[in-house]
Amino acid sequence: MSPDVRDPVTSGAKRTAETSRSNDRAQSTVVGVTLLIAITVASLGLITAGAGVVVEEHARTIGMEATTADLTDAIDATDRGGRTTASVRLAGGRLDTIDRTVRVHDGNGWRSLEANGIRYVPNSGDQRVVSVAGIVVREYGDGAIAVRDPAVLVGEEAFVVTIPVIRGGGAVGANGWTAGGTDGRAVDGTDDGVVGGPTGASGGTARLRMAIDHADRSLGTGPFRIAIETSTPAAVERAVRRISDRAAASDPEADPSMSVERRRFAGDDHESVVVTVGGDREGHLLVRTVDLELEVTNGA
Repeated sequence: MSPDVRDPVTSGAKRTAETSRSNDRAQSTVVGVTLLIAITVASLGLITAGAGVVVEEHARTIGMEATTADLTDAIDATDRGGRTTASVRLAGGRLDTIDRTVRVHDGNGWRSLEANGIRYVPNSGDQRVVSVAGIVVREYGDGAIAVRDPAVLVGEEAFVVTIPVIRGGGAVGANGWTAGGTDGRAVDGTDDGVVGGPTGASGGTARLRMAIDHADRSLGTGPFRIAIETSTPAAVERAVRRISDRAAASDPEADPSMSVERRRFAGDDHESVVVTVGGDREGHLLVRTVDLELEVTNGA
């Protein structure tokens, strides 16, 4: 057969194979482009969602910092007697009062104070702010830090502890609702005794109207023990140790001799941090009884 004469059957088969390979390559290209577009769109969606989470977390953190500062200022205001008003910004959460007990032992037995506390709980996230016995604690996840230490003064000749005692209260939320237990305080638990709380509220301000009465009770001569019921004992213990360190640094002759331990008292919901102050000092318990009324303004 002449070299330039081609077999029509063989030539047709070759053309068919080449066409099939071309079609396969075209289909592969289309599939590849489609997958690339899908991956790009998905990646952009993840980036956008991630950025949204970061922005939301940042806004929540700023809101918690503002609320923490406001609640700290409100507790500071109890140092003044008479009537006063404080404001706490609500970043879509609620402010309520909670049951807590503080006990003082003067050598003759325990004296109990239903000191209670004030708490801010946001709608979402794992942070909250709680004030008990003059301490302000910011909770986040499994950790907590005291941003206001207890009002304890230890000198060479005197020991003074100041305890705010909260009466009344209830609960207020960012969208203007109010709630509480039959005694005027929220109840500890999953829903804290609050029904119909805020969902999706974005702001508002809680107004704390306080009528404050001061009383000075003698504790006699030391040693003394103070037991503070708290859901964040580690943060309270660190705050007490800071007080002891400052007292030792400012007045070496005072010898604060402060120690801490934990104890669970019958009837309490939480452990107590028990602070023992040794030495021979005159003890004074300053009780700040706060008749509290809560209301919300500028609700969302």
